[in-house]
Amino acid sequence: MNTHASTLWFTSPGQVEILNEVLSPPGSLEIQVSSLFSHVSTGTELLYFKGLVPEDCFADLNLVGLTENKGYPVSYGYAVVGTVTSLGTEVTDFKLHDLVFCFHSHGDLFNYPASHALALPPGLDPIDGVFLAQMETALNLVLDLAPLVGERIKVFGLGNLGILCALILKNFPLGLLGVEDPRKSRNALAKDLGLFPGGKGPWDGVLEISGSPEAFNQAVDELDFSGRLVLGSWYGNKPGHLNLGGNFHRKRLKIQGSQVSTLSPGLTGLWDKQRLRNLALEWLKKIKPSRFVTHKFTLS
Repeated sequence: MNTHASTLWFTSPGQVEILNEVLSPPGSLEIQVSSLFSHVSTGTELLYFKGLVPEDCFADLNLVGLTENKGYPVSYGYAVVGTVTSLGTEVTDFKLHDLVFCFHSHGDLFNYPASHALALPPGLDPIDGVFLAQMETALNLVLDLAPLVGERIKVFGLGNLGILCALILKNFPLGLLGVEDPRKSRNALAKDLGLFPGGKGPWDGVLEISGSPEAFNQAVDELDFSGRLVLGSWYGNKPGHLNLGGNFHRKRLKIQGSQVSTLSPGLTGLWDKQRLRNLALEWLKKIKPSRFVTHKFTLS
């Protein structure tokens, strides 16, 4: 039996609409999911809202459940937690009312391939679960940074991702952990969590996840000789000048790009996506990011 579903679409830069559609029953290998919560990305999703996504990246939406548009309108989002309301005839791994995570855009009801849905463990707060993709990214960034005992490490950017990275790093036996964000409210939260905003280095390693090219340049200035910078920000089409002049060359700095879609080739002998995902679920229980949520909105 067909039903109706609502989905959020970015129709043009700065404009979003809720569009209604007729939703057919799930296919034989699909589940139908009723959304409980979806996570609003202040990184990539904000770039779509502001019209700062390069044109060639519209076609690079390879997550299941995302539209393949090469421009606006586009439906984008990648973190939904919901319950299974209907099963395809050949689905055996799920049952009705199971709590699942899906890499899907914002919507109240949708069909999704059962093979790509992730069952969430019993007892996990659904709002904690909606941070699964962010936690995977945070762990991947820390794995790429590979901090050593006694090192001086700094995190630039204290949004969702930055806070998660900093709280993971807080468990390492570092010599010093610094954090920084231009927003006073975020620095205040960091202090409440036992983190220490500020400090100008020198640093052995830096995570740059602020989304600001200016933070990249500041990190280059603050890194010590032969320091390393792991870049988790995606700047999109933001205008900015990256300073790769004197300080960068004289200090023999190393820059590595990092993001969640792949693991570093140097780790794949021991790590795979499933191991990373299992670890992310453990850290969701430890950190409980639901306590940082300040705003909730209905889709309508």
